[in-house]
This record gives sequence, structure tokens and C-alpha cells, in this order.
Amino acid sequence: MSEKPSIGFDTVAEFLAHAHALEQELAQRYGEMADSLEVHNNPEVAGLFRQLAKYSETHAGKLIPQAEAFDMPKVPPWEYQWLCIDEPEDCREATNYLMTTRQALQLALRMEEGSRSFYALTIQGSPCQPVKELAEKMVALKERHLVLLNGWLGSEAERHELPPEDLDPPNMPE
Repeated sequence: MSEKPSIGFDTVAEFLAHAHALEQELAQRYGEMADSLEVHNNPEVAGLFRQLAKYSETHAGKLIPQAEAFDMPKVPPWEYQWLCIDEPEDCREATNYLMTTRQALQLALRMEEGSRSFYALTIQGSPCQPVKELAEKMVALKERHLVLLNGWLGSEAERHELPPEDLDPPNMPE
């Protein structure tokens, strides 16, 4: 297994631009997954994703006041440096209308681990001490999310949840 490269930011403004975009991206992905599950009448799991989207939106919002002290660069999406988080398509493909709460939690855990990894790699690779300090705070925040998700996952392990019955399965032409 190859080791992921460290991610270095020379300025706080550059780091904040990436961190803000990452948190917005997570909120958007969680929101899209919630929308999909609501359409398919899976309100329990949709609610879980809505809660996670709200967490990410809150974190993105908290980064804005810090960024106001800097002239944050406009970073085109193809230059974002979170190499470690799943591509949005992976998350969309992993979301299905029959997913259980446990499967949703596992997907959310994977996404939070990816974002935590981005911040940890930033600590390793940034020459700028203020960037490292901000990234450390974000790692701590992500670790709290991981504890929360693992707690929820532990609670779900006690339930023997069966996938919901598909009352309208896809029709395959013969």
C-alpha cells in the first residue's frame, strides 16, 4: 500500500481556502445523499446525513471569520489538494435507496476519515507553523466526529437491521 504524500501550504490564507472548500464539499455531499434517501423514503438515514451536513456547514462557517483577516486566494476546484478523500462519484455510487443506517454510518466514517487525513497530511507537510496549528485544531474536530460516528456505529451493531424490502424493484427487460 502506498503512503499518501504530505500536503504543504505556505500561508494560512491558502490553507483556509482549501479547508473551507473541503468542509463545503462534505456538506454538499451529505446533503445530496440525504436528498436521495428522502426521495426513496429512507427518512432515518436521510436525517443522519442531514445532521452530518449541518456539522460540516458549521465548520465551514467558522472558518470564514478567520479567513477575513487574510486575502484568501480563489482556488479552482481542480487544484484542491485533498487527495485522500473519496471522489464525489464514489460516495454517490455507494449511496443507494435501500441502504441501512449501518451502511450510511460506514460511508460517513470513510468520508470523515478522508477529511481528517487531509488535515493530518497538512500538519506533516506545511512549513508554516500557524497552518500546522489550524490543521491540528481541524484534526481534533474530525477526531471528535469519528468518535461520534463510531459510537453511533457501535449502537447500530447491536441492532440486527435488515435492508428495507424493495417494494418497487427495477424492471429488467427479458
